[in-house]
Amino acid sequence: GKLYWSTSTGASTCMNVDGSQRALGMRLATMAVGLDGTVYSAFYTFNVCVYSGKDESYMGVLAAHLHHVTALVVNLKDNILYSGDYGGAIHAWSCETRKLIDTFEGQPHCVSALVVGMGDRIISACDRSVLMWRGGQRTGEGLGHTADVTSLATSRAGLVVSGSRDGTVRVWSGQDLGAIRIIQARHNHVNTVAVDELGSVFWGSENGDVIVCVAPHGRRIPLYHHVDGATRALAWAPDGTLYVGFSSSGSHPRLCAFGREVSATMVSACNTAP
Repeated sequence: GKLYWSTSTGASTCMNVDGSQRALGMRLATMAVGLDGTVYSAFYTFNVCVYSGKDESYMGVLAAHLHHVTALVVNLKDNILYSGDYGGAIHAWSCETRKLIDTFEGQPHCVSALVVGMGDRIISACDRSVLMWRGGQRTGEGLGHTADVTSLATSRAGLVVSGSRDGTVRVWSGQDLGAIRIIQARHNHVNTVAVDELGSVFWGSENGDVIVCVAPHGRRIPLYHHVDGATRALAWAPDGTLYVGFSSSGSHPRLCAFGREVSATMVSACNTAP
């Protein structure tokens, strides 16, 4: 297993399971990893760059977008890469042949996030809406956010979670995007969300908070507060570790690792990213 991360300048780093780190030549604004470890990335360009999962060597580009690529996700079951762009288009690519196999469009707004939902449904965030796709057709729409949706997450139990600049986190049904719950995030921009297998919802905000709303009772527990910047990214590892990326004013960004148990002592490590 490997952990990839990047800074706002696009500088990227790879950390191996033994904790060793190395800087990479690729520039990342958004990325996804395929079934065989192939890395797909984009950095404010119309193309998706492809890199080897073995040594991160450059393998080529996927070119079809007419706007900057803003979101990537791989459906590991079907081995299909989905890429969304600033103009609202979503392209589907075969990871085996690297050929374009489908294109669909929802709204003429930036696709800010893409995730794979239950039953191979694709969930996209576009402007203030959460959209559901299946077989290239739009099958659901989640409405209610009053500002841009910044991030999406899905759980094995079928939940879809969205975070927005309106200061709310919304929980939706993975079947049809029916509204389940609204969580007020203390009137702070929500930059990133995550959800675990139990349905506990995590979010990070502009003021540096990391909060969990524990399932099923909904009790909130502050996990961490970064005093020098914003919470930018959340990512789960297969072993249950939650990695959190923070921006910092006047210093290097930080990457923190939280253990599986939800408690006041969850912070197990903090590393400084390049």
